[in-house]
Amino acid sequence: KALVCMPHNAPLKTLAEVVAQPAPPTFAKPEPFPEHFRVAEMLQQDETGSVPYADVAFDVGPQGKATGRFLAHRMVVASQSCVLFDTLERASLMELSREGIWAAIVRVDPRISQEVWRSVLQYMYTGTIKCQYSDTAEKVVELLLACSVYKLPKPLLDYAQVCLYTLLPGSPPQTAAKVFSVCCSGLGSANKEEANHGDPDLRPIHEASAFILLRSAHRVFEHTDARETAQLLERVVQIVEHGVFNPRQCALTSGKAAQAVETNTDDAPQLPITSLSRSRLSLRRNAEQAHSSAQQTALTVYHGCDAPFHPKGAHATKNGRCLSHCKAHGNIVVHRAPSTSLRC
Repeated sequence: KALVCMPHNAPLKTLAEVVAQPAPPTFAKPEPFPEHFRVAEMLQQDETGSVPYADVAFDVGPQGKATGRFLAHRMVVASQSCVLFDTLERASLMELSREGIWAAIVRVDPRISQEVWRSVLQYMYTGTIKCQYSDTAEKVVELLLACSVYKLPKPLLDYAQVCLYTLLPGSPPQTAAKVFSVCCSGLGSANKEEANHGDPDLRPIHEASAFILLRSAHRVFEHTDARETAQLLERVVQIVEHGVFNPRQCALTSGKAAQAVETNTDDAPQLPITSLSRSRLSLRRNAEQAHSSAQQTALTVYHGCDAPFHPKGAHATKNGRCLSHCKAHGNIVVHRAPSTSLRC
C-alpha cells in the first residue's frame, strides 16, 4: 500500500499512462412506443383518484426513511425486467386501503432515489428516455445501479454508460470507485465470462472506471485498509489487463447520438472525442514529431492535465497558453506526460 500511495511518481498512475484509453460506449436512440399503444395513459388517475388496473406498488426511498409509492402494472414492468418478473411471480397481492386496490408491494433497492425510479418507469411506459439528471454523476450512478440490479432494458443501460463516460473524468475518483463496485456485482456468477470480468454489457464503463482508479489509486486508497486495497486493486488491474489484450471492437460514437435522446435539459451528454487505440509511448513519439509544425496541423498536445481522458472542448495548453479554440476546430487529442504541469 505504501508503494501504491506514493504521492510522487505513483507507480499505477505511470502504468495508466502507457496503456490505451478505454473505448467509449455506444448508444442508439430507442424507438418510442407507437401512438396506438397508449400504455402510458394507464398511469393516469381516474375520477376517483386511483390508477386503473394497477396491481403493483413500488416503495422507493432510503432505508428507515419515508418512502414514495409508485403504482404500476405487473404485466408492463415484468415484461421488461427478468428480475421483476421473478419477484412479482412469487409476490402475493395485499389490500392497500389508502389506494383502494389489491397489489403486490415491491421494495426498491434503497440506494435508488425516487427521481431515478420515476425515469425508469417513464421509459417502461413510453419507450423514451426522459432524464433531468444527465449532468449529475451521483444520480446517473443510481440509474446504472438500477439497470444492473433489475436487469433493465439495454437502452437505459447504454444511456447511463454514455453519460458516465463523460462525467467521470470531472468527478471525484470516489465516484469511479462506486461505478466499479456496481460493475463488479456480476463477479462470482455461474457464467464464466461474468465471473472473471463482470457483466459484458457493462464492460465500457467498467473499463473506464478501472482506468480512473488506476490513475488515482494513490489518492483513493490513501486511507483505506491495506487488505481491502489489495483486493480491489487486484480486480482493477485484471480489468485493465483484459481490456489491453482483448480490446473492444466498436466504432466511436459521436455526441450527437446522446443528443438524440429526448431529455428535459438543454445540454445533452457528449462523448469524449478520442479513444486511443495505441500505447501512449507511440503517441508521444508522434507528438514530438508534430510539435514543431503544430501550427499547420490539427494536433493538440495536452501538457498538464490530471484527468484520465477528456471530453471534446477540454482545456489544453501550448507554450503555457490556453488553447480555448480547440473545441471549435475539433482537433485530435493526444496526451503527453509533462515535465512541469501547466494549467489554464
